[in-house]
Amino acid sequence: MNWQAGKVIEEDHYYDLLAHDVSGEAWRAKRLLPDRSSGPCGSMITARFQELELDQSEAGHPNIKGTSVNFYFDEIIKVPLNTVVREESIVNEKTRSLSSGLKLARFSSLDLSFEVDNSSGKTIFRAASEDPQVTNVQINRIFESFCFVLAYTRSWSALVVSRPAGTVCRLRAVGPEHIKTRAFPPLHISHDSVTQTVWSLFDKYFAYVNQNLDAPYHPLSVLLRTVAESGKASLDVQALTLSVSVEKLLMEEMKGLYDVSEDLVRNIRCASQLITESGALDAPFRKRTLGALGAMKNPRAKDVLAKLRQRGVIDGELIKTYGELRNKMAHGAHDPDADIQDFFNQTNTVLVLFYQLVFLLMGYVGSYTDYGEYGYPTKEFSGKLA
Repeated sequence: MNWQAGKVIEEDHYYDLLAHDVSGEAWRAKRLLPDRSSGPCGSMITARFQELELDQSEAGHPNIKGTSVNFYFDEIIKVPLNTVVREESIVNEKTRSLSSGLKLARFSSLDLSFEVDNSSGKTIFRAASEDPQVTNVQINRIFESFCFVLAYTRSWSALVVSRPAGTVCRLRAVGPEHIKTRAFPPLHISHDSVTQTVWSLFDKYFAYVNQNLDAPYHPLSVLLRTVAESGKASLDVQALTLSVSVEKLLMEEMKGLYDVSEDLVRNIRCASQLITESGALDAPFRKRTLGALGAMKNPRAKDVLAKLRQRGVIDGELIKTYGELRNKMAHGAHDPDADIQDFFNQTNTVLVLFYQLVFLLMGYVGSYTDYGEYGYPTKEFSGKLA
């Protein structure tokens, strides 16, 4: 293990672990970097790993017809509950105690049924499908959708997937969470009945990300996680990350909304010819100017936003605030002694803009929380691309 400083550790330095528990089951972990500590009594090999997996997919599970997915968390996750659970204690055939309360959330999306269970003191998120061949990528999409509607940034502690072929169990080491994100979810979770819309939001997002099952993680989910994680850093970092993320979302997912006009293309072509043929300009200047003209053929993020504003699907004030914050952060013009309240308001407003762009992509119409206003009021989003 002769590693060079500054160089990414190569694959041949990593090890895989195979370990058998007391019942003889084989658990595996991948990509371990072992470390050796030597002393007078010999050497000790240690390693840290993030995940252990028990794969029993070859054993068969005749009692299961479809696919069952259970995510276990080592904490209670606040979600809008909608199902009453009754608990009865019976001693010698007599009821000793009886209690009931909202402890479950049940909903469905596509061909799957979902349940969030907080009754045990820890959260369990269950998904069930009649399809016996739900893929690992589809399971990722389930968890991605859960993280989106709750702005959840941590991992599950255990994942159990059961199919007719058998069961796979994965355990993860999840450390205690000390830092909460300021990037709140699209619809703030409260006791208000309107937050039941969270599961409608889940349904729309889950349907959208399931259209792309090529990559292990959907690009939009990766971007959303970046935004959520930025809320754990300084306000400057969050503002910069949000500004870049809005631009990335516009250019990767929505640039087709803006078409460069034929007049602009013709003007660029004429200007390029004039510059190329000009003997009064030196070569470096011509090259730089031609490059700038060529870039004008591609839509900019502000062009796409202007098109959305023209359609009336995005509030112009959100776009204006984004432009101010983006320019300030991208060009290093932010004054650390400026009004912190105003800076905080601008950052929250751009977060709302980011969520509204996601709403447009997945076709969501309904309640959302406006973090750009004091009191975080619930409002209705009605914008549609089509």
